Amino acid sequence: KLVGYLVEEDIQVVSICGMGGIGKTTLARQLFNHEIVQRHFDGVVWVCISQQFTRSYVWHTILRKLSSKHVGKNMTEEDLQEKLFQLLETSSSLIVLDDMWREEDWDRIKPVFPPKKGWKVLLTSRNENVALHVDPKCLNLEESWTLFR
Repeated sequence: KLVGYLVEEDIQVVSICGMGGIGKTTLARQLFNHEIVQRHFDGVVWVCISQQFTRSYVWHTILRKLSSKHVGKNMTEEDLQEKLFQLLETSSSLIVLDDMWREEDWDRIKPVFPPKKGWKVLLTSRNENVALHVDPKCLNLEESWTLFR
């Protein structure tokens, strides 16, 4: 079902949330490495967010892993944002944002995502409010439990 969300559905962000140690990252890693997911996207990127992330680190990591061109470490955030926006606008990419803690962290990262729908984000968080902030459409408790089982 989750693979379908990533490759078939008209959903931009798929969030996995729950308390620490429940297996969010393990499930995300299985999706990230799934053969159908790997074949579907032009590029796939895994970025660990955590509590001490910086926007430039996240953007630089995504660009470095998606682009075969050399990415300078001294690029400004404006340059990073522009290059990433152009890249995501013209390719099909999956970006895993693992362990996002705060709603405002998403708000700081999201300017690189164009309205064109070639990209997908798989997000993990301990905070349900982060998942709801990013995309308020989610499975209810019964649907989540069924999927979990």
